[in-house]
Amino acid sequence: MLTSSPLDDYLPLTDGMSEEAREVTRVAQAFIAQCLKDQGFDYDEPYLSDQAIRDGEGLSPTEWAAAYGFGFATSAGGGSAAPAIEPRSPAEQQAYLEALYGPEPTDVAEDEGPVYDWTTQGCLGSAYHEATGGIDALYGDADHELVLGEIDALADAVLIDSRVQDVDQAWSDCMADEGFADLASPAAAADRALRWWQAVAGAESEVDGIDVAGESGDDPAEPSSSEDPADREIALAVVDIECQLSVGHAATVQQVRWQHEQELVETYPRELAALRDAAGSLS
Repeated sequence: MLTSSPLDDYLPLTDGMSEEAREVTRVAQAFIAQCLKDQGFDYDEPYLSDQAIRDGEGLSPTEWAAAYGFGFATSAGGGSAAPAIEPRSPAEQQAYLEALYGPEPTDVAEDEGPVYDWTTQGCLGSAYHEATGGIDALYGDADHELVLGEIDALADAVLIDSRVQDVDQAWSDCMADEGFADLASPAAAADRALRWWQAVAGAESEVDGIDVAGESGDDPAEPSSSEDPADREIALAVVDIECQLSVGHAATVQQVRWQHEQELVETYPRELAALRDAAGSLS
C-alpha cells in the first residue's frame, strides 16, 4: 500500500485527488470568472463561489454535500449559486468562446498537433497559469512531451483498471438501493446534477418560447418541476458521498492511481528527473 503520490517528488499537482490539486481548480475557476467578467461576459459554467469555499472549510465531505450539494445549484444557506445566463447571439457566443479558450489555432502542420502555449489559451490558459504558479508552461516544452503524455494517460488507465471498475459497480449498486439508479460512477452523479442545473438555467433563459440554453437531454431520473433545485441536488450529493464512503471508493481509486504512477516512475526515471529540475526552476 502506498501512502502518497510517487509523482509528488517530480511534478506537483499531477494527482487530481489531492487537496492541493483541488485547491488549484477552485482558484483557477475564480480567475476564469474574473477574466471573463473583465471582458464583459458571465461565466456559463457552474463554479463554487468564494463564500461557499470559505464557509465550507472544516466540513466533512458528508456535511459539505448536505450544505452545498455538488456546488452547482446551491450556495451558503441554500438557494441558487448559478450565475444567470443571458442569451447571446451567435456572434456573441463565438466571442465568448474565444475569450474563454483563445482563438482557434492556425498554420498547424497536418502531422503535428498544436503546441501548448498558455498565452493563446484565453481565460482558461491564463487562469491555470496563475493558479499553478507557471508549472503548466512545461506542457509546451518538447523536451518533456513524452513523460507528460504518459502522465496525462494515467487518468484513462485508472478508469479502465478492473479494481476501479469493481468499486464503481459497488457504488452504483449502493446508489440504486437508495433510489438513484442508472449511475455508473460518482462522476455520473455529478453530471446528472449538472444537467438538472442546466435544465433550470435553460427554462429561465427561454425567450419567446424558445429554449436558448439548449436541450438537457432525456434523464430517466428527471425530477419534478415542483422540486427545489437545491434540495434535489443536495439529496443526490449526500447519497453519493455516503455510498462512496461505504464502499471505499476514493481510497480505492487513489491507491490504483498511485500504483500506476509508481510504474511510470520506474519506467521513466531520467525523464522525470529532468521534469523535476525544470519544475524547480520555475519556483
